[in-house]
Amino acid sequence: MRSFPQFVLALLASTPLLPAQSIPDLLYYRFNETTGPAVANQAVPGMGNPSGTITGTGMTLTPGQYGNALTGVGAASTADYVATGYTANLSGLSWTIEFWYAPSATVSATSYLCGVPVSGAFRIFCGSSAGTNFVASGTQLTTSIITGAVPAAGNWVHVAYVFDASVTPATLTGYANGALAVTTAQTAGIPIFNQAPFIVGGQSGAGLNGRIDEFRFWGSARSASQIASSYNSQINLFNMLSGSTTGGGVGDLSLSLTDLSPGAGRGFTLVTAATSAPLATGPLLGIFPDAITWSLLQSPELPGNPLHFPVGIPGLFPDTPFLLPPGGIAVPPGTALDFVSLLLTPAWDYSGHSNVLRIVF
Repeated sequence: MRSFPQFVLALLASTPLLPAQSIPDLLYYRFNETTGPAVANQAVPGMGNPSGTITGTGMTLTPGQYGNALTGVGAASTADYVATGYTANLSGLSWTIEFWYAPSATVSATSYLCGVPVSGAFRIFCGSSAGTNFVASGTQLTTSIITGAVPAAGNWVHVAYVFDASVTPATLTGYANGALAVTTAQTAGIPIFNQAPFIVGGQSGAGLNGRIDEFRFWGSARSASQIASSYNSQINLFNMLSGSTTGGGVGDLSLSLTDLSPGAGRGFTLVTAATSAPLATGPLLGIFPDAITWSLLQSPELPGNPLHFPVGIPGLFPDTPFLLPPGGIAVPPGTALDFVSLLLTPAWDYSGHSNVLRIVF
């Protein structure tokens, strides 16, 4: 049998590398819980609270586009909304918001889908004076309208708004069912969301009239091809890698690998210090390999060793998180490392890989 490093090099040389899983990094609510009030924020690393909280009694979880969906009856957002705990400070930064929506009444009923609960602040809504249109508007935002996209009651449509701050002037682009609908130059200024915690299912006083599913909030401008390729499915959440450190060069580390892909029998975690490029854009399972990466391929397969581990041993990684105490790793303060886990079957075939996790020590 080949040695582990030989196998990995052969695998990477002979197998087209799949792109790293692209998971929203700010907010991702699938709303697949059966009851509230907690709805998991499955973004990686995620912002705000680990779980959003359905506030009020008028919002429920009912069958949606995929699994369940958040359902509102049009009550004021001061009573019914999902509290994210995320005060989004995105001044001058790119972002993407996307979701599925099904109205529960005629389009004459106003439905506020998300926003900052401050009068005049950022919001996305439809219905009422907007009619069959979706509207993104707010302080310092040039209004962008997706025309004629609101379906009949009970039918679903996917909506995405992409704010691109990398161009001059900045643009806000709207998509309906994965197709480009409108591009609006942002001549009014750069939107700032940091007035109050962002909510889903409402905005200042107005609430959700219908159902929302697969709510995704990214801290980047998604491309047209990315929107088109991923809108009509749930995001694969297999092999979720998360972790943390106290920072400041303390040298402690926590790593957790959950939701392993079916059939996984062994795996390893690659590490690199080549982190100057945007997260998850590297050629090797989303990372840019360096000398650290290649040296760690020599790590032996040992129970609980996060660098090269068997799967299925109770009480050891990845069954439980891997923990290093303070001083467990010698890393200067401010050093960033990227981690990605690769899962293999017992027969050493590719099973899946994780998101890329960036930790600053």
